[in-house]
Amino acid sequence: MARTVSEAAPKRKTKRGQDAKARRIGTEQSKTRAAFLDATEALVREKGYAAVTTRHVAKRAGHKSQLVHYYFRNIDDLLINVWQRFADKNLARHADAMFAGQPLWELWDFNRNRSDTIFYLEFMALARHRKAIRDEMAKDGRRVRAIQLNSVGKTFEKLDLAQRGWTPMILITVMVSIARTLVLESGHKFSLGHKEMADFVERWIKEVEGQ
Repeated sequence: MARTVSEAAPKRKTKRGQDAKARRIGTEQSKTRAAFLDATEALVREKGYAAVTTRHVAKRAGHKSQLVHYYFRNIDDLLINVWQRFADKNLARHADAMFAGQPLWELWDFNRNRSDTIFYLEFMALARHRKAIRDEMAKDGRRVRAIQLNSVGKTFEKLDLAQRGWTPMILITVMVSIARTLVLESGHKFSLGHKEMADFVERWIKEVEGQ
C-alpha cells in the first residue's frame, strides 16, 4: 500500500529536520542529496510543482533516478525538504533586513521578488493537496509574520494610520497582498494598472522611510 504524505513526513517535534533525518537513509550532508534539492527547487521555479518527478529530478541533478529514493522516501518527502530549506534561508534573510531600519521597503521588496513569490505560490497550490506541506507552510508563515509585526510595529507608531482604524497587521496584509497580486497577475501577462499601483506604494514608502 502506498504511504500517505502524513506518514511519509510527520510533523517536526523540536528542531527543523529532526524527524526527516530519522526517516532518511542517505546522509544529510551528502552533495548528491543537495543536488537533488537544487534540482527540485529549479523545477518548481521553472515549470511548477507538477513537473517534479523522480525521473525529472534525477536527470536535472545528473544522477540515476534510483538514488532519489535513497535520500528521500518519496516525492512528498523531497518536496517538504525543499520547502524547509527555502523557508529557513528566507526567514534568516528577511529577519536581518526587516530590522535594518527600513522594514516597509523590505516588506515590499520581499514580496515583489518574482522568482521567490512564484515559488511560494506553487507550494501554496501544492499545499491544497498535501496536508504535511500545508502544516509546514503554516508554521513558517507564523514565524515570518511574527518578525514582520515586531519590526513594522515600531515604524507604525510614527504614522497617523492608527487614527484611521489601521493596525500593523492590516498594514502588513495590505502591502503583502498588493505585492503578490502584482506578481501573480503579471505572470498571466496582465499588468493593467500595475505601474500606477507600484508607483503609489513606493512614493508612500519613500515619504515614510526615505529612498
